[in-house]
Amino acid sequence: MDRVIREIRDSERMEGVDRIWLPGEMEFYKIRERLEKGIPVNPALVEQLRQLARNSSWPIGWSSDPLQKRSEGAWVLKGVCWSG
Repeated sequence: MDRVIREIRDSERMEGVDRIWLPGEMEFYKIRERLEKGIPVNPALVEQLRQLARNSSWPIGWSSDPLQKRSEGAWVLKGVCWSG
């Protein structure tokens, strides 16, 4: 299997292609990135979620605000665990 993977990776690439991805590989790295950095969230959705939390009686159970603004200005949803 390692030989096949090496052959695929060493294949000639089309112009502008930096890497040849194997099935499931992009998803694996995206999941890992989102577990580490959080899930990107649209700023309008951030406000809607905050409003919903303020107006609901759901036991949301946030120990801290999971909607965080990263240094580059993007909002992320991180470490959320709803209980109920």
